Amino acid sequence: MSAFAGSIAERPGWDVTVVAPGAEGITKVSSSVPYNVHVVTCKAPRCVRTRLVRRAFGEGFLAMRLLRKAMYCKPDVIVVSVPSVFLILGIPMCRRLPVVVDLRDLVWEYLLQFPGSRRWVGWLLKRLTRALLRRAQAVSVTNELEARKLGWGSFPAPVVVRNGLSRARFDALGALQAKRRSADTPFHVVYVGNIGIAQGLDTLLDAIGGNPAFRITLVGYGSDFDRIHGSVSSRGFDNVIMTGALPWSSVLPIYADADCLYGQIGAEFSSAVPSKFFEYVSIGRPVVFAVPLEGVAADIMRQFQGVRLLVPGNVAQLQGVLETMNKTGAQSPQVTAWNREMVQSKFLREEAAQDFAEMVTRVLE
Repeated sequence: MSAFAGSIAERPGWDVTVVAPGAEGITKVSSSVPYNVHVVTCKAPRCVRTRLVRRAFGEGFLAMRLLRKAMYCKPDVIVVSVPSVFLILGIPMCRRLPVVVDLRDLVWEYLLQFPGSRRWVGWLLKRLTRALLRRAQAVSVTNELEARKLGWGSFPAPVVVRNGLSRARFDALGALQAKRRSADTPFHVVYVGNIGIAQGLDTLLDAIGGNPAFRITLVGYGSDFDRIHGSVSSRGFDNVIMTGALPWSSVLPIYADADCLYGQIGAEFSSAVPSKFFEYVSIGRPVVFAVPLEGVAADIMRQFQGVRLLVPGNVAQLQGVLETMNKTGAQSPQVTAWNREMVQSKFLREEAAQDFAEMVTRVLE
């Protein structure tokens, strides 16, 4: 959100307060954004992420606390950015203030793909969200498919504000040196991101886990971390390293040492576009990404070169592609230059942030 907050704060006469989870009671000004952007943090309750009911109660409690703190700041307009659907359910707390809803994820669309209780929860969340969005003065989504799935009528037509990569990260990734790999070292496959059910990292483990010709590094944390870690241990995969969550400065050396960058989202996540992909294609390494081939992510990824798109969960296909890459060598500088130009021209977060800032300022005109 720093790019979005910074773009709004650049408008004459505007001050921005970001209310977010963090250490309780800390108010600070980040050095990476304008002086008139303030950050107020609110301690998140501890809960086991794999216990969905307790996690839901924890996220709901946190959402209410965040919205109460936002109201305490006495804003002229509230922007509700929604990775958690519970923030939408708290919109009535905003009373008569103008509200902008930024939907980063249509979680109910994923739940509707499953049978049983999860499908009913998805059905309920979708209808509740559409009802509560009537209270919003503006709504944004990350891509055209999400806009079509959300629809409109009794609430404002969704504006597309794309996922992307910040300028600072884009420049840092461009400064990484091309790797020179000797023939007798294992081929290093790196995954960076959330380690959850949607990522299905068993596919990568089944494909090359325990194979001495390969080395796997999984960077990140999520609801499936403990299970994946247990699987690595029980199967004796000594070629797999799981680092947990790392600061950005510690991720860069891992990116620099990668021979290939890997990602996956399950077939039911057809409207999702992983923002991590834009980091991958800015580095200068081959990219392997398993995504729904008829989804919006695949359409975007096909605009880039050196990217192998696979069917999610297909172990044999992934194994074959990685074995071929192990023999073919590094990515050409021309491919890297093309991909970086694509990110710079279409997918820098600061450009999308300008569109978002325009939308927010129009609410008060």
